[in-house]
Parts: sequence; structure tokens; C-alpha cells
Amino acid sequence: MNRLPGVGAATRTTTSSIFRRWRNVIQSVALVLVLAHAAFGFSKTLQRAAAPCSVADPSAHDASDVQGVTHYMAVMRQLFAENKFAELDCIADAARASKARFASGGWKVYVLYISIVVPPGHATEK
Repeated sequence: MNRLPGVGAATRTTTSSIFRRWRNVIQSVALVLVLAHAAFGFSKTLQRAAAPCSVADPSAHDASDVQGVTHYMAVMRQLFAENKFAELDCIADAARASKARFASGGWKVYVLYISIVVPPGHATEK
């Protein structure tokens, strides 16, 4: 019924076994490539450690949390005004990596973002 003229059963079996072998080889190579890609990507994330920043934590020596947040925001705004983006980026990376918080529980990275986005003072002031 499904027989091709001039093609015997032995030829079909040989052809299908060749394709099966190639399929197994291709699957094995694909698996090795996927695992190598995952391992390479994972090793890159481990090598990328937070570099020490040249700016110390501005809220470390303040007596109260209110003073700490206010001083922290002032230092972040000053760095932003002076276009020291590499230092801001370093401080943000360190705050994200350490999940640093103020004494009240507020996230330092959130205060960093807010201090840059929200201008100081009231919106109607000139």
C-alpha cells in the first residue's frame, strides 16, 4: 500500500536508522550547548561583584533616622547635581545587593531613587 516502487524494506530501515542516529547526535549537541550557555551565564553573574564605592554611606553616623534619611537624600542630590553618575550607580548597586535599610525599616535604594526624582521643596515654590 505505502510501498515505493523500487525501494525495498531494507533501504527504508537503513534510512530511518541514519535519521535516528543524526537526531540523537543533534539532540546531544543541543543539550551540551544549552548547558554550556547556562553555565557561562551563571559564572558571569558570580564574577560581577559590587565594587567598593568611593563615597561612604552618608547615613552611617547620624544619630536619628530622620537625620539619616535627610542627610542621605542631600548627599544623593549633591552627587546627582555634580553629575557623579558612576558613584550614584555604585551606591545603588551596593544598596540593592546588601538590601540596606534605615533604622525605621525604609529601603535605602528607594530613598536614593526618590531623592533624585522628586525635587526638593514644594511644587509651587520658585
